Amino acid sequence: MKITTYELGEDGKMKPVEEKQNLLNGQLLRMEGYDCPRAVIVGREESSFGLKYETVILETYIYRTLEAWSIKDISERKDGRIQWYAYNEFIATEELKLIVAKADQVKEENRIKNDRQDEERKKLIENGKIIYQAKVPASAKALIVAQLRQDESDSQTDITGIRR
Repeated sequence: MKITTYELGEDGKMKPVEEKQNLLNGQLLRMEGYDCPRAVIVGREESSFGLKYETVILETYIYRTLEAWSIKDISERKDGRIQWYAYNEFIATEELKLIVAKADQVKEENRIKNDRQDEERKKLIENGKIIYQAKVPASAKALIVAQLRQDESDSQTDITGIRR
């Protein structure tokens, strides 16, 4: 299937941009703004919705998908706007394999961590249901659950004198 990537031109009309379809695995990207993260392209996906690049953020080894239209060549940089730019710099194949392996490891660690958090949340919900059934009368129409993190009342504005 032939994919054509378009971007909105300065005249407000859509124009095809072929160079955004020619980015290669191992090519470096950098975002201007938000701590200027660097990424490397590790794959591409073509669909009826357009071309997407699979990248790894080099500072965190987290996968991120970028649409082709959202990447500009560094030669197109005009000002300090927040934008992903493609550089004509590449990471060697062996180093790229190590980066992907590290990214896969981070992805798996995050999956395990999220699974643990989900299990913990489910246990808390089940414990809450048991407490609710044991403590709240059947005639109750609602239950308000709250947690006091810090009492910020004072004697001048709090006439009930909660702060002691």
